[in-house]
Amino acid sequence: MYMLQNGPPKANPSIMKLPAVFVKLSDILPSKNKAPRTGKAWAKDMLKLSFQGLENSSKMSSSVKRQSGGPPEPPPVSGVATSRVDSELKRSEEADEKAVVIAEACLIKPMPSSLDLVKQRVDKDIAFHPKSGGFAFRLHAKVGEPAILPLVERLQRVEQLVDFVEVVKKHEKTLHCESVSLGQVIFSYGSASSSASSAHPDAMAIDSQISRHRATIDFSGANAPMTMNLEPGNPQIRILDHLTKTLNSPLGLNGVATLLPLTLPLMAAFEAIEDAWTPLADRGDAIIFNRAVDWHILRYNLTPDSQEQQARKVMFQIRLQHRRGQPWWCVRREKEPSRGEQKSTNLADDIDTALKAVWEDNPEGEEWRGMQSSGIARIEGVEELVRRVDDVVRSIAVITSKNVPNVVTELREMQQLLAPDFRKDGARQASQPQQAARNGKKQRDAIVID
Repeated sequence: MYMLQNGPPKANPSIMKLPAVFVKLSDILPSKNKAPRTGKAWAKDMLKLSFQGLENSSKMSSSVKRQSGGPPEPPPVSGVATSRVDSELKRSEEADEKAVVIAEACLIKPMPSSLDLVKQRVDKDIAFHPKSGGFAFRLHAKVGEPAILPLVERLQRVEQLVDFVEVVKKHEKTLHCESVSLGQVIFSYGSASSSASSAHPDAMAIDSQISRHRATIDFSGANAPMTMNLEPGNPQIRILDHLTKTLNSPLGLNGVATLLPLTLPLMAAFEAIEDAWTPLADRGDAIIFNRAVDWHILRYNLTPDSQEQQARKVMFQIRLQHRRGQPWWCVRREKEPSRGEQKSTNLADDIDTALKAVWEDNPEGEEWRGMQSSGIARIEGVEELVRRVDDVVRSIAVITSKNVPNVVTELREMQQLLAPDFRKDGARQASQPQQAARNGKKQRDAIVID
């Protein structure tokens, strides 16, 4: 067992001092001891290597085999054969001897004390000192073989671990670290869904509770790219490839930690849209294309009323943009013919007219705003904005299935029936006279009671 010391060791003449080798991290690490995210040194440049002894795995395994009552070895045929077998066994045991080397270094900044998981022990072969920032790990190298390659590989994993811990500390409001090791980091994250769905009980169901999701980052491979795993049911699985690409870019885990809360509400809205269109398969479907983490396409294929007509395609572009230094999602209808949308000779069709209820609504909203011909939303409001756009398209698909010639007129008539007109003086306006009665008599003038 090796214990890290806080400060210089005390002099003790009775203890034999072992020789040590000092190596510069900037000379052996590919990163030159510079963190790829910040460009600053993550550890002090001097590394100490000290020899701690030898261990023989063959002798240990053979003794365990004898204690476990394994099958006895066959008796030797002759004395010459016995000496030959003994020499071969001795040679094989000597080949399995491994040198135990302790590498000691010190971080520029100690591990954050707020992370309970990063204390003295991350795994069995590494230890961190919480106050001084020192760390030590144990290497097992075969006698006669260089230990530089395993040393560099272990240092790279420590370097990656230190960067991950700093990122988790930076995003502690959205990320919660659950497990830390030299090859894997597990954290959970979540985002509160928009509570505006409670104001629209007829809209598609959106979970208003805080949902937590777990992500696993694996960096155990020596020269292999890092991998990211999400649990089944996570709506961000659809952009997992883009997140993994970001993880292995210079942005690293910091970029992933920034994108996770930005995209989670939108991905949850996409999941709800697909669920809402499942019972309307005979009227059309909704297809989602994730071009990038910050660029998505929502396309609807509406079923025609007759075989002579072509399927109607409606497409929306959803992009992440910045406005006054704040991230906003922009939702705009795309009518380019190259995207499959039939180019209309009119300036606006029935869908554009119906979308005015969204584009012209809430112009000064905090979470989302209508911008006359599009809509923008903050992270906490993008779910409601996309949901309202989907409500319009689904309503048109349902009304069109009734063979109504004018969808906009039908929508207006339904609104008038639900909200009757009243005069300013409080008296209800009587209905207008009909053109003619079926019996051929003239209709009397309408009587208005003051």
